[in-house]
Amino acid sequence: MARKKIREYDSKRLLKDHFKRLSGYELPIKSAQVTESTDFNELAEKEPWLLSGKLVVKPDMLFGKRGKSGLVALNLDLAEVAVFVKERLGKEVEMSGCKGPITTFIVEPFIPHNEEFYLNIVSERLGCSISFSECGGIEIEENWDKVLLDVNLSQIFIGKEFLSLIGSSFTSETRAPLVATLPLEIKREIEEFIKSVFALFQDLDFTFLEMNPFTLVNGKPYPLDMRGELDDTAAFKNFKKWGNIGFPMPFGRVMSSTESFIHGLDEKICVIREEGVFVKNLGCGCRSEQCLSSWLWFGFDFMGGCSVEAQRMISLRSKGWT
Repeated sequence: MARKKIREYDSKRLLKDHFKRLSGYELPIKSAQVTESTDFNELAEKEPWLLSGKLVVKPDMLFGKRGKSGLVALNLDLAEVAVFVKERLGKEVEMSGCKGPITTFIVEPFIPHNEEFYLNIVSERLGCSISFSECGGIEIEENWDKVLLDVNLSQIFIGKEFLSLIGSSFTSETRAPLVATLPLEIKREIEEFIKSVFALFQDLDFTFLEMNPFTLVNGKPYPLDMRGELDDTAAFKNFKKWGNIGFPMPFGRVMSSTESFIHGLDEKICVIREEGVFVKNLGCGCRSEQCLSSWLWFGFDFMGGCSVEAQRMISLRSKGWT
């Protein structure tokens, strides 16, 4: 597993694109991405909702504390959003000791709200942990010990032995501790939302997903702020679901010229023979060549695997006995 952070825009795009398939109803999430190349007139034609109400704009750069740093603007129209972006695009900022330019923003509808909830799902070595609180929107990570004492934060853990059977194991009884303190009028809705988000978490190979906060709009959960990480080693099976996903560099990290050159070469590698068979070589150094030569010398049945002789020789050579 390789955990790679994705932008908030992509996290919400994946949630919107796949939530209905897994839950039966659609989340009315609206968001737009703004970069140096964005033409606001063209963007408004593509996303008409940008002209129909007040907006929120903030950097989408894989760092937090945007509000505290004066990088979030609320209740703006599109013209004011354009001014806000122009004043900050390309400007260097320092966040948690890391410096870098702001290159990407996310624009969303401004949603007045009174309720804020917290949801966090993390993939761990032995399973997944799910945390929920009806007191979202606070600095939960920085005040974790205080939160556990003073806030209604509920947590459950689902072992990896149950993850493949999540439809049957993630029952109402399993979810009950998460929503035990919620008022009855919203309890069922939020419980079903958590169930659907966890199904999406599993289906799309997220390794981390956080909504802090999400609120209720017309009785339905709606994420206001969201973070996500994907297992990029699962790209081979999710490329259609993920779509045009990007894995940006951590904020403040700049590739050297050599790294950029190698990255460019790596992007150009592709498979042109779909019927070909690829075998991951788990050896290292000269052992890799020895294992490969054993396959070639003793035979490899692409339908049934290595011959008995090849399996024996590979076993011996991998242990350094030949």
